[in-house]
Amino acid sequence: MTQRQRLTSTMIAGPAVLILGLLVIVGALSIDGSAGGALSDTVVAHFAANTFFVLVALFFAARERPYSLHLFHLVGLLIFACVAGLYQYIAGRFPLAGPVLAFRSEIPVGCIVVSLWILAYLAGYSIRQRLISGAVKSQFVRSFEKPVSIAAIYFALIVGFVALVYLASLGLLGAFTRAAARESLSVSSSSSIVLINTIFVRALPLLAVAGTALAIRRGRMSLGIGFLVPLFIIEVLGVLVTNSPFAAARYWFVAVTVGLISPHFLAGRKTGVPILVCAILGFSVLPSLGAARNAETMAEIVQYYLQLESPFQYLALSGDVDAFGMMCVAIKWLDLYGPTWGMQTLGAVLFWVPRAIWPSKPIGTGAMVSEGLGFDFTNLSVPIMTEPLVDFGLFGVPFFAFAFGWILASIDRSYWAAFDSSYYPAGIRRIDIVYPFWVGLMLFMTRGDLISSFGYTVGITLAIIPFVTIPARFKRHVVSANRGSSDTHGEPDHAGVV
Repeated sequence: MTQRQRLTSTMIAGPAVLILGLLVIVGALSIDGSAGGALSDTVVAHFAANTFFVLVALFFAARERPYSLHLFHLVGLLIFACVAGLYQYIAGRFPLAGPVLAFRSEIPVGCIVVSLWILAYLAGYSIRQRLISGAVKSQFVRSFEKPVSIAAIYFALIVGFVALVYLASLGLLGAFTRAAARESLSVSSSSSIVLINTIFVRALPLLAVAGTALAIRRGRMSLGIGFLVPLFIIEVLGVLVTNSPFAAARYWFVAVTVGLISPHFLAGRKTGVPILVCAILGFSVLPSLGAARNAETMAEIVQYYLQLESPFQYLALSGDVDAFGMMCVAIKWLDLYGPTWGMQTLGAVLFWVPRAIWPSKPIGTGAMVSEGLGFDFTNLSVPIMTEPLVDFGLFGVPFFAFAFGWILASIDRSYWAAFDSSYYPAGIRRIDIVYPFWVGLMLFMTRGDLISSFGYTVGITLAIIPFVTIPARFKRHVVSANRGSSDTHGEPDHAGVV
Protein backbone atom coordinates (compact mmCIF):
# COMPACT_ATOMS: atom_id res chain seq x y z
CA MET A 1 0.00 0.00 0.00
CA THR A 2 1.45 3.36 -1.04
CA GLN A 3 1.61 6.38 1.22
CA ARG A 4 -1.23 8.03 -0.68
CA GLN A 5 -3.41 4.91 -0.46
CA ARG A 6 -2.70 4.65 3.27
CA LEU A 7 -3.71 8.29 3.76
CA THR A 8 -6.94 7.73 1.82
CA SER A 9 -7.83 4.61 3.80
CA THR A 10 -7.07 6.45 7.04
CA MET A 11 -9.39 9.29 6.07
CA ILE A 12 -12.16 6.75 5.42
CA ALA A 13 -11.63 4.36 8.33
CA GLY A 14 -10.93 7.05 10.95
CA PRO A 15 -14.29 8.86 10.80
CA ALA A 16 -16.17 5.54 10.47
CA VAL A 17 -14.67 4.14 13.67
CA LEU A 18 -15.12 7.48 15.43
CA ILE A 19 -18.82 7.47 14.53
CA LEU A 20 -19.05 3.89 15.78
CA GLY A 21 -17.52 4.97 19.10
CA LEU A 22 -20.00 7.83 19.40
CA LEU A 23 -22.86 5.41 18.74
CA VAL A 24 -21.60 3.21 21.58
CA ILE A 25 -21.75 6.22 23.91
CA VAL A 26 -25.21 7.22 22.68
CA GLY A 27 -26.43 3.68 23.26
CA ALA A 28 -25.02 3.60 26.77
CA LEU A 29 -26.79 6.86 27.62
CA SER A 30 -30.07 5.56 26.22
CA ILE A 31 -30.19 2.49 28.49
CA ASP A 32 -32.52 2.75 31.46
CA GLY A 33 -30.34 1.96 34.46
CA SER A 34 -32.92 2.62 37.17
CA ALA A 35 -33.39 -1.09 37.84
CA GLY A 36 -29.71 -1.89 38.05
CA GLY A 37 -28.85 -0.39 41.41
CA ALA A 38 -25.59 1.45 42.09
CA LEU A 39 -23.04 1.05 39.30
CA SER A 40 -19.35 0.76 40.01
CA ASP A 41 -17.40 3.53 38.31
CA THR A 42 -14.38 1.22 38.17
CA VAL A 43 -16.32 -1.46 36.30
CA VAL A 44 -17.81 1.05 33.85
CA ALA A 45 -14.34 2.52 33.26
CA HIS A 46 -12.94 -0.96 32.63
CA PHE A 47 -15.70 -1.71 30.11
CA ALA A 48 -14.94 1.65 28.45
CA ALA A 49 -11.19 0.90 28.33
CA ASN A 50 -11.75 -2.50 26.71
CA THR A 51 -14.12 -0.93 24.18
CA PHE A 52 -11.56 1.79 23.39
CA PHE A 53 -8.79 -0.77 22.75
CA VAL A 54 -11.01 -2.74 20.37
CA LEU A 55 -12.11 0.39 18.52
CA VAL A 56 -8.49 1.45 18.01
CA ALA A 57 -7.66 -2.03 16.72
CA LEU A 58 -10.72 -1.88 14.44
CA PHE A 59 -9.42 1.35 12.94
CA PHE A 60 -6.13 -0.27 11.93
CA ALA A 61 -7.84 -3.45 10.72
CA ALA A 62 -10.43 -1.57 8.65
CA ARG A 63 -7.69 0.62 7.18
CA GLU A 64 -5.66 -2.34 5.92
CA ARG A 65 -8.11 -4.78 4.31
CA PRO A 66 -11.72 -4.87 3.13
CA TYR A 67 -12.42 -7.99 5.21
CA SER A 68 -10.42 -10.48 7.23
CA LEU A 69 -10.62 -12.97 10.08
CA HIS A 70 -8.99 -10.31 12.25
CA LEU A 71 -11.60 -7.67 11.41
CA PHE A 72 -14.52 -9.98 12.16
CA HIS A 73 -12.97 -11.20 15.40
CA LEU A 74 -12.60 -7.59 16.54
CA VAL A 75 -16.24 -6.90 15.60
CA GLY A 76 -17.23 -9.93 17.66
CA LEU A 77 -15.17 -8.74 20.63
CA LEU A 78 -16.69 -5.27 20.40
CA ILE A 79 -20.23 -6.59 20.38
CA PHE A 80 -20.16 -9.63 22.63
CA ALA A 81 -17.37 -8.90 25.12
CA CYS A 82 -17.56 -5.11 25.38
CA VAL A 83 -20.67 -3.19 24.30
CA ALA A 84 -23.36 -5.77 25.10
CA GLY A 85 -21.76 -6.47 28.49
CA LEU A 86 -21.63 -2.75 29.28
CA TYR A 87 -25.25 -2.14 28.26
CA GLN A 88 -26.49 -5.13 30.25
CA TYR A 89 -24.47 -4.05 33.27
CA ILE A 90 -26.09 -0.60 33.08
CA ALA A 91 -29.53 -2.20 32.68
CA GLY A 92 -28.86 -4.25 35.80
CA ARG A 93 -29.47 -7.71 34.38
CA PHE A 94 -27.73 -10.20 32.14
CA PRO A 95 -30.53 -11.70 30.01
CA LEU A 96 -29.42 -15.30 30.53
CA ALA A 97 -27.19 -15.20 33.58
CA GLY A 98 -29.48 -13.10 35.80
CA PRO A 99 -29.17 -9.92 37.88
CA VAL A 100 -25.76 -8.25 37.84
CA LEU A 101 -25.92 -8.01 41.64
CA ALA A 102 -25.49 -11.79 41.76
CA PHE A 103 -22.12 -11.40 40.05
CA ARG A 104 -20.52 -8.52 41.93
CA SER A 105 -17.24 -10.36 42.45
CA GLU A 106 -17.24 -12.04 39.01
CA ILE A 107 -17.81 -8.96 36.85
CA PRO A 108 -14.43 -7.27 37.61
CA VAL A 109 -12.69 -10.60 36.91
CA GLY A 110 -14.61 -10.84 33.63
CA CYS A 111 -13.36 -7.39 32.63
CA ILE A 112 -9.79 -8.49 33.38
CA VAL A 113 -10.27 -11.63 31.27
CA VAL A 114 -11.48 -9.53 28.34
CA SER A 115 -8.50 -7.17 28.73
CA LEU A 116 -6.04 -10.05 28.82
CA TRP A 117 -7.60 -11.56 25.71
CA ILE A 118 -7.61 -8.30 23.74
CA LEU A 119 -4.02 -7.35 24.56
CA ALA A 120 -2.53 -10.83 24.11
CA TYR A 121 -4.49 -11.45 20.91
CA LEU A 122 -3.34 -8.16 19.40
CA ALA A 123 0.23 -8.94 20.43
CA GLY A 124 0.12 -12.36 18.76
CA TYR A 125 -1.45 -10.99 15.60
CA SER A 126 0.93 -8.01 15.33
CA ILE A 127 4.10 -10.01 15.99
CA ARG A 128 3.13 -12.65 13.45
CA GLN A 129 2.37 -9.92 10.89
CA ARG A 130 5.82 -8.42 11.36
CA LEU A 131 7.57 -11.79 11.15
CA ILE A 132 5.52 -13.02 8.21
CA SER A 133 8.14 -12.42 5.52
CA GLY A 134 10.74 -14.54 7.25
CA ALA A 135 8.52 -17.10 8.93
CA VAL A 136 8.05 -20.63 7.60
CA LYS A 137 4.46 -21.32 6.60
CA SER A 138 2.71 -24.28 8.18
CA GLN A 139 1.74 -27.29 6.09
CA PHE A 140 -1.91 -26.35 6.62
CA VAL A 141 -1.42 -22.89 5.10
CA ARG A 142 0.73 -24.18 2.23
CA SER A 143 -1.85 -26.81 1.31
CA PHE A 144 -4.57 -24.17 0.96
CA GLU A 145 -2.38 -21.98 -1.25
CA LYS A 146 -2.29 -24.64 -3.97
CA PRO A 147 -4.16 -23.91 -7.21
CA VAL A 148 -7.51 -25.43 -8.20
CA SER A 149 -7.70 -27.35 -11.45
CA ILE A 150 -10.37 -26.80 -14.08
CA ALA A 151 -11.39 -30.45 -13.82
CA ALA A 152 -11.88 -29.99 -10.06
CA ILE A 153 -14.35 -27.17 -10.73
CA TYR A 154 -16.54 -29.50 -12.79
CA PHE A 155 -16.13 -32.31 -10.24
CA ALA A 156 -17.16 -30.01 -7.38
CA LEU A 157 -20.32 -29.05 -9.29
CA ILE A 158 -21.18 -32.73 -9.80
CA VAL A 159 -20.58 -33.55 -6.14
CA GLY A 160 -22.62 -30.51 -5.12
CA PHE A 161 -25.49 -31.63 -7.34
CA VAL A 162 -25.42 -35.14 -5.83
CA ALA A 163 -25.48 -33.53 -2.36
CA LEU A 164 -28.52 -31.46 -3.36
CA VAL A 165 -30.33 -34.60 -4.58
CA TYR A 166 -29.54 -36.28 -1.27
CA LEU A 167 -30.78 -33.26 0.71
CA ALA A 168 -33.94 -33.21 -1.40
CA SER A 169 -34.51 -36.88 -0.50
CA LEU A 170 -34.43 -35.87 3.16
CA GLY A 171 -37.28 -33.41 2.54
CA LEU A 172 -35.32 -30.18 2.14
CA LEU A 173 -36.75 -29.51 -1.31
CA GLY A 174 -38.85 -26.38 -0.86
CA ALA A 175 -37.84 -26.04 2.82
CA PHE A 176 -37.33 -22.28 3.02
CA THR A 177 -37.61 -21.90 6.80
CA ARG A 178 -35.41 -23.01 9.64
CA ALA A 179 -38.22 -24.96 11.29
CA ALA A 180 -38.92 -26.93 8.10
CA ALA A 181 -35.24 -27.71 7.56
CA ARG A 182 -34.75 -28.76 11.17
CA GLU A 183 -37.67 -31.18 10.93
CA SER A 184 -36.34 -32.70 7.69
CA LEU A 185 -32.76 -33.11 8.92
CA SER A 186 -33.81 -34.66 12.21
CA VAL A 187 -35.37 -37.75 10.56
CA SER A 188 -32.15 -39.69 11.18
CA SER A 189 -31.87 -41.49 14.49
CA SER A 190 -28.11 -40.83 14.65
CA SER A 191 -26.97 -37.45 15.94
CA SER A 192 -23.68 -37.90 14.08
CA ILE A 193 -25.51 -38.28 10.75
CA VAL A 194 -27.62 -35.21 11.53
CA LEU A 195 -24.44 -33.24 12.23
CA ILE A 196 -22.81 -34.40 8.98
CA ASN A 197 -25.93 -33.53 6.97
CA THR A 198 -26.35 -30.16 8.66
CA ILE A 199 -22.80 -28.95 8.18
CA PHE A 200 -20.71 -30.95 5.72
CA VAL A 201 -23.33 -32.06 3.17
CA ARG A 202 -25.04 -28.66 3.09
CA ALA A 203 -21.66 -26.98 2.59
CA LEU A 204 -20.71 -29.03 -0.49
CA PRO A 205 -23.01 -27.27 -3.01
CA LEU A 206 -22.36 -23.89 -1.40
CA LEU A 207 -18.60 -24.16 -1.87
CA ALA A 208 -19.15 -25.54 -5.38
CA VAL A 209 -21.14 -22.40 -6.23
CA ALA A 210 -18.58 -20.13 -4.56
CA GLY A 211 -15.60 -21.73 -6.28
CA THR A 212 -17.25 -21.81 -9.70
CA ALA A 213 -18.29 -18.17 -9.46
CA LEU A 214 -14.71 -17.18 -8.69
CA ALA A 215 -13.37 -19.37 -11.49
CA ILE A 216 -15.77 -17.87 -14.03
CA ARG A 217 -14.79 -14.38 -12.91
CA ARG A 218 -11.04 -14.96 -12.97
CA GLY A 219 -10.57 -17.81 -15.40
CA ARG A 220 -12.05 -15.99 -18.38
CA MET A 221 -12.60 -18.17 -21.48
CA SER A 222 -9.99 -20.77 -20.55
CA LEU A 223 -12.64 -22.70 -18.62
CA GLY A 224 -14.87 -23.42 -21.56
CA ILE A 225 -17.52 -21.18 -20.01
CA GLY A 226 -20.16 -22.12 -22.59
CA PHE A 227 -20.54 -25.50 -20.85
CA LEU A 228 -19.71 -24.41 -17.32
CA VAL A 229 -22.28 -21.64 -16.98
CA PRO A 230 -25.35 -23.88 -17.47
CA LEU A 231 -24.04 -26.29 -14.82
CA PHE A 232 -23.41 -23.35 -12.53
CA ILE A 233 -26.93 -21.96 -13.02
CA ILE A 234 -28.46 -25.38 -12.26
CA GLU A 235 -26.38 -25.57 -9.07
CA VAL A 236 -27.43 -22.08 -7.97
CA LEU A 237 -31.11 -22.89 -8.53
CA GLY A 238 -30.68 -26.14 -6.63
CA VAL A 239 -29.15 -24.30 -3.68
CA LEU A 240 -32.02 -21.79 -3.64
CA VAL A 241 -34.79 -24.41 -3.57
CA THR A 242 -33.09 -27.21 -1.63
CA ASN A 243 -30.37 -25.64 0.50
CA SER A 244 -31.60 -22.14 1.30
CA PRO A 245 -29.33 -20.26 3.73
CA PHE A 246 -32.50 -18.88 5.34
CA ALA A 247 -33.39 -22.42 6.39
CA ALA A 248 -30.42 -22.67 8.75
CA ALA A 249 -29.00 -21.27 11.97
CA ARG A 250 -28.25 -17.55 12.01
CA TYR A 251 -24.49 -17.93 12.17
CA TRP A 252 -24.61 -20.29 9.20
CA PHE A 253 -26.65 -17.68 7.33
CA VAL A 254 -24.01 -15.04 8.11
CA ALA A 255 -21.16 -17.34 7.04
CA VAL A 256 -22.85 -18.22 3.75
CA THR A 257 -23.73 -14.59 3.00
CA VAL A 258 -20.18 -13.37 3.63
CA GLY A 259 -18.67 -16.37 1.84
CA LEU A 260 -20.66 -15.86 -1.36
CA ILE A 261 -20.74 -12.06 -1.56
CA SER A 262 -17.51 -10.64 -0.15
CA PRO A 263 -15.04 -11.90 -2.83
CA HIS A 264 -17.09 -10.25 -5.59
CA PHE A 265 -18.33 -7.03 -4.02
CA LEU A 266 -15.84 -6.24 -1.24
CA ALA A 267 -12.40 -7.56 -2.27
CA GLY A 268 -11.65 -4.50 -4.38
CA ARG A 269 -12.56 -1.98 -1.66
CA LYS A 270 -9.84 0.18 -0.12
CA THR A 271 -10.97 -0.33 3.48
CA GLY A 272 -13.07 -2.60 5.66
CA VAL A 273 -15.60 0.15 6.37
CA PRO A 274 -18.37 -1.31 4.13
CA ILE A 275 -18.23 -4.74 5.78
CA LEU A 276 -17.90 -3.08 9.19
CA VAL A 277 -21.08 -1.07 8.56
CA CYS A 278 -22.89 -4.16 7.29
CA ALA A 279 -21.82 -6.19 10.32
CA ILE A 280 -23.03 -3.56 12.77
CA LEU A 281 -26.30 -2.88 10.93
CA GLY A 282 -26.85 -6.62 10.77
CA PHE A 283 -27.63 -6.58 14.45
CA SER A 284 -30.87 -4.81 13.60
CA VAL A 285 -31.82 -7.92 11.62
CA LEU A 286 -30.62 -10.59 14.07
CA PRO A 287 -33.69 -10.29 16.31
CA SER A 288 -35.86 -10.97 13.27
CA LEU A 289 -33.72 -13.97 12.34
CA GLY A 290 -34.13 -15.29 15.86
CA ALA A 291 -37.88 -14.72 15.92
CA ALA A 292 -38.22 -16.38 12.51
CA ARG A 293 -36.53 -19.60 13.58
CA ASN A 294 -39.91 -21.30 14.08
CA ALA A 295 -41.63 -19.74 11.04
CA GLU A 296 -43.34 -22.24 8.76
CA THR A 297 -43.63 -20.14 5.58
CA MET A 298 -41.68 -17.48 3.72
CA ALA A 299 -44.55 -15.04 4.32
CA GLU A 300 -44.03 -15.39 8.07
CA ILE A 301 -40.29 -14.80 7.65
CA VAL A 302 -40.89 -11.60 5.68
CA GLN A 303 -43.30 -10.43 8.36
CA TYR A 304 -40.69 -10.99 11.05
CA TYR A 305 -38.03 -9.13 9.04
CA LEU A 306 -40.24 -6.06 8.83
CA GLN A 307 -40.20 -5.85 12.64
CA LEU A 308 -36.79 -4.21 13.11
CA GLU A 309 -35.57 -3.60 16.64
CA SER A 310 -33.30 -0.92 18.06
CA PRO A 311 -29.71 -2.29 18.17
CA PHE A 312 -29.21 -0.57 21.53
CA GLN A 313 -32.16 -2.32 23.14
CA TYR A 314 -31.22 -5.58 21.48
CA LEU A 315 -27.70 -5.47 22.91
CA ALA A 316 -29.03 -4.57 26.35
CA LEU A 317 -31.88 -7.06 26.61
CA SER A 318 -31.32 -10.03 24.28
CA GLY A 319 -29.94 -13.35 25.41
CA ASP A 320 -28.37 -13.74 21.96
CA VAL A 321 -25.57 -11.40 23.01
CA ASP A 322 -25.26 -12.33 26.69
CA ALA A 323 -21.67 -13.48 26.28
CA PHE A 324 -20.21 -11.46 29.14
CA GLY A 325 -22.90 -12.62 31.56
CA MET A 326 -22.26 -16.25 30.65
CA MET A 327 -18.54 -15.69 31.19
CA CYS A 328 -19.41 -14.51 34.71
CA VAL A 329 -21.36 -17.74 35.18
CA ALA A 330 -18.27 -19.66 34.11
CA ILE A 331 -16.12 -17.71 36.59
CA LYS A 332 -18.52 -18.63 39.38
CA TRP A 333 -18.38 -22.27 38.25
CA LEU A 334 -14.57 -22.14 38.15
CA ASP A 335 -14.46 -20.92 41.76
CA LEU A 336 -16.51 -23.96 42.81
CA TYR A 337 -15.04 -26.75 40.68
CA GLY A 338 -11.61 -25.58 39.57
CA PRO A 339 -10.02 -25.79 36.09
CA THR A 340 -10.55 -28.73 33.74
CA TRP A 341 -6.87 -28.73 32.64
CA GLY A 342 -7.48 -28.63 28.92
CA MET A 343 -10.41 -31.03 28.62
CA GLN A 344 -12.80 -28.44 27.14
CA THR A 345 -10.36 -27.47 24.39
CA LEU A 346 -9.61 -31.14 23.75
CA GLY A 347 -13.32 -31.84 23.49
CA ALA A 348 -13.67 -29.08 20.91
CA VAL A 349 -10.76 -30.37 18.81
CA LEU A 350 -12.08 -33.97 19.00
CA PHE A 351 -15.74 -33.05 18.60
CA TRP A 352 -16.02 -35.65 15.81
CA VAL A 353 -15.29 -38.60 18.13
CA PRO A 354 -18.61 -40.39 18.88
CA ARG A 355 -19.66 -40.45 22.51
CA ALA A 356 -20.06 -44.21 22.20
CA ILE A 357 -16.27 -44.42 21.85
CA TRP A 358 -15.52 -41.61 24.33
CA PRO A 359 -18.32 -41.71 26.95
CA SER A 360 -16.71 -38.97 29.05
CA LYS A 361 -16.28 -36.59 26.12
CA PRO A 362 -16.84 -33.02 27.40
CA ILE A 363 -20.03 -31.19 26.56
CA GLY A 364 -20.04 -27.53 25.53
CA THR A 365 -18.60 -25.21 28.15
CA GLY A 366 -21.80 -23.16 28.34
CA ALA A 367 -23.88 -26.25 29.00
CA MET A 368 -21.33 -27.56 31.51
CA VAL A 369 -21.20 -24.43 33.68
CA SER A 370 -24.95 -23.75 33.55
CA GLU A 371 -25.71 -27.36 34.44
CA GLY A 372 -23.17 -27.29 37.26
CA LEU A 373 -24.84 -24.21 38.76
CA GLY A 374 -28.33 -25.68 38.50
CA PHE A 375 -29.77 -23.74 35.55
CA ASP A 376 -33.07 -25.11 34.26
CA PHE A 377 -32.08 -24.32 30.66
CA THR A 378 -28.55 -25.41 29.78
CA ASN A 379 -28.33 -25.01 25.99
CA LEU A 380 -26.15 -21.93 26.48
CA SER A 381 -22.84 -20.65 25.13
CA VAL A 382 -19.80 -18.82 26.45
CA PRO A 383 -17.43 -16.52 24.51
CA ILE A 384 -14.10 -17.74 23.22
CA MET A 385 -11.95 -16.32 26.02
CA THR A 386 -13.91 -18.42 28.53
CA GLU A 387 -12.54 -21.68 27.11
CA PRO A 388 -8.91 -21.20 28.27
CA LEU A 389 -10.20 -19.61 31.47
CA VAL A 390 -12.16 -22.74 32.38
CA ASP A 391 -9.34 -25.00 31.22
CA PHE A 392 -6.35 -23.33 32.90
CA GLY A 393 -7.59 -20.41 34.95
CA LEU A 394 -6.71 -16.76 34.44
CA PHE A 395 -3.14 -17.54 33.35
CA GLY A 396 -4.35 -19.62 30.41
CA VAL A 397 -6.18 -16.73 28.74
CA PRO A 398 -3.22 -14.70 27.37
CA PHE A 399 -1.41 -17.79 26.04
CA PHE A 400 -4.50 -19.01 24.17
CA ALA A 401 -5.22 -15.48 22.90
CA PHE A 402 -1.65 -14.98 21.65
CA ALA A 403 -1.75 -18.29 19.77
CA PHE A 404 -5.16 -17.43 18.31
CA GLY A 405 -3.86 -14.09 17.03
CA TRP A 406 -0.78 -15.78 15.59
CA ILE A 407 -2.92 -18.29 13.66
CA LEU A 408 -5.34 -15.68 12.31
CA ALA A 409 -2.45 -13.49 11.12
CA SER A 410 -0.96 -16.42 9.19
CA ILE A 411 -4.25 -17.25 7.46
CA ASP A 412 -5.13 -13.62 6.73
CA ARG A 413 -1.78 -12.94 5.13
CA SER A 414 -1.93 -16.12 3.08
CA TYR A 415 -5.28 -15.13 1.58
CA TRP A 416 -4.34 -11.52 0.89
CA ALA A 417 -0.82 -12.17 -0.42
CA ALA A 418 -0.42 -10.69 -3.89
CA PHE A 419 -0.52 -13.18 -6.76
CA ASP A 420 -1.25 -13.15 -10.46
CA SER A 421 -4.27 -15.36 -11.09
CA SER A 422 -3.34 -15.72 -14.77
CA TYR A 423 -0.66 -18.19 -13.68
CA TYR A 424 -3.34 -20.54 -12.30
CA PRO A 425 -5.44 -22.93 -14.45
CA ALA A 426 -8.78 -21.83 -12.98
CA GLY A 427 -7.50 -18.51 -11.67
CA ILE A 428 -8.07 -19.48 -8.02
CA ARG A 429 -6.48 -21.22 -5.06
CA ARG A 430 -8.21 -23.42 -2.49
CA ILE A 431 -8.05 -20.71 0.14
CA ASP A 432 -9.84 -18.26 -2.17
CA ILE A 433 -12.94 -20.45 -1.96
CA VAL A 434 -13.14 -21.32 1.72
CA TYR A 435 -11.57 -18.29 3.44
CA PRO A 436 -14.60 -15.95 3.04
CA PHE A 437 -16.74 -18.59 4.78
CA TRP A 438 -14.21 -18.73 7.61
CA VAL A 439 -14.53 -14.96 7.93
CA GLY A 440 -18.30 -15.24 8.35
CA LEU A 441 -17.90 -18.01 10.93
CA MET A 442 -15.50 -15.89 12.99
CA LEU A 443 -18.42 -14.10 14.68
CA PHE A 444 -19.78 -17.51 15.70
CA MET A 445 -16.40 -18.64 17.03
CA THR A 446 -15.98 -15.42 19.01
CA ARG A 447 -19.46 -15.76 20.51
CA GLY A 448 -18.98 -19.47 21.24
CA ASP A 449 -19.25 -22.19 22.25
CA LEU A 450 -15.94 -23.33 20.83
CA ILE A 451 -17.04 -26.95 20.49
CA SER A 452 -19.97 -25.99 18.26
CA SER A 453 -18.30 -23.23 16.23
CA PHE A 454 -15.18 -25.33 15.64
CA GLY A 455 -17.39 -28.17 14.40
CA TYR A 456 -19.07 -25.87 11.89
CA THR A 457 -15.69 -24.52 10.76
CA VAL A 458 -14.24 -27.98 10.25
CA GLY A 459 -17.37 -29.14 8.41
CA ILE A 460 -17.32 -26.27 5.94
CA THR A 461 -13.55 -26.66 5.52
CA LEU A 462 -13.88 -30.34 4.62
CA ALA A 463 -16.34 -29.36 1.90
CA ILE A 464 -13.30 -28.15 -0.07
CA ILE A 465 -12.39 -31.82 -0.73
CA PRO A 466 -13.91 -31.97 -4.26
CA PHE A 467 -11.59 -29.11 -5.27
CA VAL A 468 -8.60 -31.04 -3.91
CA THR A 469 -9.18 -34.45 -5.46
CA ILE A 470 -7.98 -33.47 -8.96
CA PRO A 471 -4.62 -31.67 -8.62
CA ALA A 472 -3.64 -28.67 -10.71
CA ARG A 473 -0.36 -27.40 -12.04
CA PHE A 474 0.79 -23.85 -12.58
CA LYS A 475 0.61 -22.71 -16.19
CA ARG A 476 4.26 -21.81 -15.96
CA HIS A 477 6.93 -21.57 -13.31
CA VAL A 478 6.11 -19.13 -10.53
CA VAL A 479 8.63 -18.06 -7.90
CA SER A 480 7.19 -17.97 -4.40
CA ALA A 481 7.59 -14.64 -2.66
CA ASN A 482 5.80 -12.34 -0.27
CA ARG A 483 5.12 -8.75 -1.21
CA GLY A 484 5.57 -7.16 2.21
CA SER A 485 2.58 -4.98 2.96
CA SER A 486 1.15 -5.00 -0.58
CA ASP A 487 -2.11 -6.87 -0.25
CA THR A 488 -3.42 -7.07 -3.80
CA HIS A 489 -5.49 -10.20 -4.01
CA GLY A 490 -6.05 -12.49 -6.91
CA GLU A 491 -6.95 -10.15 -9.77
CA PRO A 492 -4.99 -10.43 -13.05
CA ASP A 493 -4.78 -6.66 -13.41
CA HIS A 494 -2.74 -6.53 -10.18
CA ALA A 495 0.31 -8.37 -11.43
CA GLY A 496 2.12 -10.24 -8.68
CA VAL A 497 3.51 -13.61 -7.70
CA VAL A 498 2.69 -16.09 -5.02
